[in-house]
Amino acid sequence: MRKKVHDNLWIGVLYLSLALMFSYIFLQYRVLVIGDDTEFHIGRLNELIKTWGQGFPYLNTYFMDGIGVQNNIFYPTQWLYPLVVLIKCWGHPVFFVYVYFVLLSIATALITDYAVFSVCQRRLQSVLTAILYTFSIYRMQDFYLRFDLGELIGMTFLPLVFSGFYHVLNDDQGQWALGIGMAAMLYSHVMSAFLACIFLLVLTLIKMITDPQRFSILKNLLWNAILTLFLASAFIWPMLQKWLTTTGGLQAVSYKLYSVMVDKWFDQIRAICTLQTTVGKTFNVYTSGLFLISFGLLAGIWILTHYHQVEPIYFYIGVIMLVCFWLNTQWFPWALFDNSTVTTVQFAFRFCEFGTFFASILIAYVSTQLFHHKKSNSLMCGILGTIACVLSLIFVNNTMTMKVAANDYNLNNQTFYQCNAVRNVNPAFDYFPKKTNSYITELCYVEGYINGKKLAIHGQPGLNTMSYHIQTVEPVTQIDLPFLKYNDHNYQVTNNGHLIAAKSSPRQTFLMTTRSQDNHIKIQYKPSLIDRYSKYLVILPIIWWGFIKIRKFLKPKKY
Repeated sequence: MRKKVHDNLWIGVLYLSLALMFSYIFLQYRVLVIGDDTEFHIGRLNELIKTWGQGFPYLNTYFMDGIGVQNNIFYPTQWLYPLVVLIKCWGHPVFFVYVYFVLLSIATALITDYAVFSVCQRRLQSVLTAILYTFSIYRMQDFYLRFDLGELIGMTFLPLVFSGFYHVLNDDQGQWALGIGMAAMLYSHVMSAFLACIFLLVLTLIKMITDPQRFSILKNLLWNAILTLFLASAFIWPMLQKWLTTTGGLQAVSYKLYSVMVDKWFDQIRAICTLQTTVGKTFNVYTSGLFLISFGLLAGIWILTHYHQVEPIYFYIGVIMLVCFWLNTQWFPWALFDNSTVTTVQFAFRFCEFGTFFASILIAYVSTQLFHHKKSNSLMCGILGTIACVLSLIFVNNTMTMKVAANDYNLNNQTFYQCNAVRNVNPAFDYFPKKTNSYITELCYVEGYINGKKLAIHGQPGLNTMSYHIQTVEPVTQIDLPFLKYNDHNYQVTNNGHLIAAKSSPRQTFLMTTRSQDNHIKIQYKPSLIDRYSKYLVILPIIWWGFIKIRKFLKPKKY
């Protein structure tokens, strides 16, 4: 027992050291570079910082151009609050973003270690898997190249989902990790959770055909699904309500995709071989990286040649890994799914997250099986872990060096709070009514209409409110404000303190007619019952779990 605690302590120190090592770049540059998703996620973060202590910001009024985008309803924010607390208490936002990255890396390594060990019961394998996955090139891309905080956080809980699913299929302890992990992913990144569900659905269908215990498996999956829905209630029910009630339907991004985008072969190969995924200044290639792809394929070959002595689960993992690599290439016939719901995936590189995880498991497993002596396997794992970390560090250095040299819009502690103003052109926003798509450019510049005349109309933001002061010379004024109107029942509009009616304009913004020359207009979001009370459903499974534990504790023991 004492040796186990000692070993765990040293493993924790190893994860902490590696996490700090992969954040060393802060000491060199002390900035955040602008990536594909930087403005979006920094805007979300700033909205939470600005409204801290006042309530939940259902609308983006201070940031995201201040036009009432409902990003915090459609994109989960719950895991950002620890970072918000750090920044609110001590300032220095850029420094604490790196601290948050360190904490996420430690959490990812620990969860991956726990999840893999619960399946394989081999500590060397679980530790190597945690290192390969946590400090993989794709995960570094999420932070240093894209700054996709949502997917970065979601990757923390992916191992928990698949380990829980394994325990469900085997009807043993640990199966509740599936429901807990899936809820945690929904609070992080909906797309990752959606793709994970697709993988689980396919695997479940295969298991239903081959396993006589199919009804027991279905029962356990149903209980985990119910657990997920309750634990994720604070996000999923308000999101679904707004998605279903948005007038004219919701559009997630400003560009309309009719096919899934796949990187060109030449760009992918160059990115994999050179550890440099930036092509020019604006085009990026995302990949699982040279190490995981090459050694993952070698591990797959080894398993095929030793299939008679390999545990079945690793054969399935090898197949899933190859499928994930295939999905990320032009070999997969994505064109067959043009103009279908499959295009919600948007980019084929999203499957790198899953390919990275399964390749890490496979490489770690083969590394512990190559030799008959434990010391030889330990040495092999140490060498592979070192090579993987060195290659990822080279990638981080290459990326940051080129990004800082090529980009004049890096974020420091001052510009962090004015992220929208960093660019010459404000970024397009996400999650808006479909009718708004044709008017995005003018809304980015907060342009409205007064009696048909276009002009910039700036308001005074507040928590879920926007106030405008508009003076005119006409006795009757028609005003089209640059503020999004998602539906007809969640808003209250007043002028000079009196309730007034407001319609939806062709661009799905607030359109009203006033009979005053001095107008003090206030638009306020009114949370629905689901907005206000769905979060309390999270408590129910916790109470249920506590009841079961107390009942078990009070149950007389048989001797």
